[in-house]
Amino acid sequence: MVDQLTNRLNAVRRFEIGAQDIPAALLQFGEQAELTPQPQTPKAPLLKRLGTAIATTILAASGAAAAAADEATDEDEPFIEEIVVTAEKREENILKVPLTVSAFTDELIEELGITNELDIEQLVPGLQFGDDTEKVGHGTVIRGIGSRLWGESHTDLAVATYVDGVYTHATASIAPNLFDVERVEVARGPQGTLNGRNSIAGAISYVTKKPSSDWDVDLLTEFTDQVTQRYNAAVGGPIVGPLSFRLTAGRYTGDGAQKNIGLGEDYDAPDEFTVAPQLHFRSDRWDINLRYARTEDTGNPATNILLWDPPRDQPFNCSSGAFGPYGGLSVDAFANVSEPGDGFFGSIPYNCTGTPEAPQNIWYLHTTPNPAVPGCGSRDANRCSDLENKVAFNRPGIQDTTREDWTLNAEFNLRDTLSLRYTYGDSDIDQWTSRDGDLTNRVPSASNPFLSADGMVPFADYRSASPYINTQSSHELQLISNFGGRFEFIAGYYFYENHTDWSVQGEDFAYDLQNADADEQSQLLGYADCADLLVQEADTLAATGFVMSCPTGRNHVETTRFRTLANAETEAAFASMDLRFNEAWAFSGGLRWTEDAKWRDLDFIYTARQTFMETVPLIGTISQAKAVTRDSEAGGILASDQRPSWDAIIWNVALEHTPNPDRLLYGRISTGYRAGGFNSASSYNPEIEEETLINYEVGAKGLFMDQRLRLTSAAFYQAYDGYQINHISRNPDPETAESEPLVEYTGNIDDTFVWGAEVEASYFINEKWRISGFYTFLDSEIGPFESVVFGDPNPTFFEATQLDWVT
Repeated sequence: MVDQLTNRLNAVRRFEIGAQDIPAALLQFGEQAELTPQPQTPKAPLLKRLGTAIATTILAASGAAAAAADEATDEDEPFIEEIVVTAEKREENILKVPLTVSAFTDELIEELGITNELDIEQLVPGLQFGDDTEKVGHGTVIRGIGSRLWGESHTDLAVATYVDGVYTHATASIAPNLFDVERVEVARGPQGTLNGRNSIAGAISYVTKKPSSDWDVDLLTEFTDQVTQRYNAAVGGPIVGPLSFRLTAGRYTGDGAQKNIGLGEDYDAPDEFTVAPQLHFRSDRWDINLRYARTEDTGNPATNILLWDPPRDQPFNCSSGAFGPYGGLSVDAFANVSEPGDGFFGSIPYNCTGTPEAPQNIWYLHTTPNPAVPGCGSRDANRCSDLENKVAFNRPGIQDTTREDWTLNAEFNLRDTLSLRYTYGDSDIDQWTSRDGDLTNRVPSASNPFLSADGMVPFADYRSASPYINTQSSHELQLISNFGGRFEFIAGYYFYENHTDWSVQGEDFAYDLQNADADEQSQLLGYADCADLLVQEADTLAATGFVMSCPTGRNHVETTRFRTLANAETEAAFASMDLRFNEAWAFSGGLRWTEDAKWRDLDFIYTARQTFMETVPLIGTISQAKAVTRDSEAGGILASDQRPSWDAIIWNVALEHTPNPDRLLYGRISTGYRAGGFNSASSYNPEIEEETLINYEVGAKGLFMDQRLRLTSAAFYQAYDGYQINHISRNPDPETAESEPLVEYTGNIDDTFVWGAEVEASYFINEKWRISGFYTFLDSEIGPFESVVFGDPNPTFFEATQLDWVT
């Protein structure tokens, strides 16, 4: 994918007006006098990652308006401004914190053109963001550790995300466009001692700008070469006495970055609106901030592209452990196939079905080639370097997300040296995302809805959808010291609750059940005919809201859905302390007890819905057609059967050495913990056990070369016990092994290790220019376990007697 930062063509006008300047500014504007914007800095080009050694070099202007305008700056004044972070719940210079953390202030966010998580990913060592729309991938990953299948299994996220100190389980629309954000922090390594929820791999924290007692206005507009537009505004100031406000709003729209040459709309097209009002009360002893944020995203999501052009001259569907359905997703699947039957590709057995008269390959006789790999061919496209971000789909992408958040941050000074801090958060996320499921542009012919318009052969017309609902709330109370001496402490209590409704579903708009018409299919379902179905199901139809008249054609849709509902609660108590022996040496440590409990309202359940339709819209939803449905289910309620809980005590200790005020050397040992979850994909569904680790880390950070070079470095070694891994292996359950000899489930394995090193540096050439970059090395060793590996050139086989398939 072309780097978004290098692609941007911005026209940004940003104004910040102080309270004392507002009347004069308005008067000047009325006289058509020009307001002077802050000088804009050029976008920073980023080099691509090189293998596992990721190196990103940035050339950027310093961007500080005062420094750029002041030619009389004292030569002895340091070039590098202090970055303050709250990674350990106190405001500290990032160079004084004994852990690996990267931070971006609002000035850096503006200078580097950071507007989304992919921009952050390219600037932080060991950080990767995955598409978590379906909640089946690894999601956010730090140092190689992510969260596989976390939507289905309800396991905890490896990387925790916070907004103004509040943990969020769903990361959609948490900080739109990173506008009006004061700071972004990315801490690596286990971060559970002081943060709200346990995060075994790291934590990302977004800190928004708060209201102040001075008036200010912040406006931003952006136009890019991808034909996208951003309009953002923030205004704030005093209301009365100690009460102030801030109102932030934004709109982000544009054309799709993924051009669709098919009938559907372009993909990756933003359409987002956000509004966030705040109220802030501050007195001698109280500091209270209440924030509400609402985001609506109705754009088109990004989607996957095929890395090869599937063979369109072969009618076969070749399946094995190495090849997927729908014609085989391997470029070699059709290399030596000329007729259906069994055989071998190398040492891998296969079975190919289909004939020219009854083809099984969904791309057979398809006239539209894959536009992502022009000129690459179907045999070696995986090695083709000429890739384009294009698709040819008949169904559009749909991104319909509504997010509402309430955040309360309150601090009360019990005395000058002691304060009480309370953080409350409440979130409600409703998300529905849809994409083209068959990755083709095929539509039915006018004469037969079950034959394609191109080729007049059976075809596929799928749509995948991912409904997701999440509600959560949390309370955190902290007692914080501010003695200003050699000893400081933080102690607190945390409570969190969560409800998740997760599902994935597929809709087949070209499904032909025995080529039956409405009466014939009604008879298959146990009715005399279609009219009899309407009479017997009248109450059901009225309850579901479907309007039905018996169709004369054979069109209908089959919908399959996999769904699970679960709840989670977390309770924790924690304490940490910092002890400084002298100016050069200090010790810090923390201790946390956590208990997690989870239970399901609905187990992983399979639903099949067959819907007769008068017309099948080529682009649209089922609700656009008159329909009648009949559902079948397979699964069960396990709310009373599985209510697991886990508890753990985690800790960290660090020894710090400060040879001079600008440098820090540290050694840190920290432990991490991740609660388990549920297995639901097969007949073998044991509870997923907890995962723990111990992390050893040494680091050095500081200013060098006359304070022109800011350098942070660390080396780490992590040992995991009970590492949670999803795999396919022999069924360990004797009672179900005969009916299902191979099962997919998430298990726990020991003796897993991750180690590596990271270096970040920024060198300030002068007041206006700097060079920044990082290097990271990562390696790992996974413990012993058994799994079926797709594409293994030398697979292992065993014989099993199939008695009955469990649905």
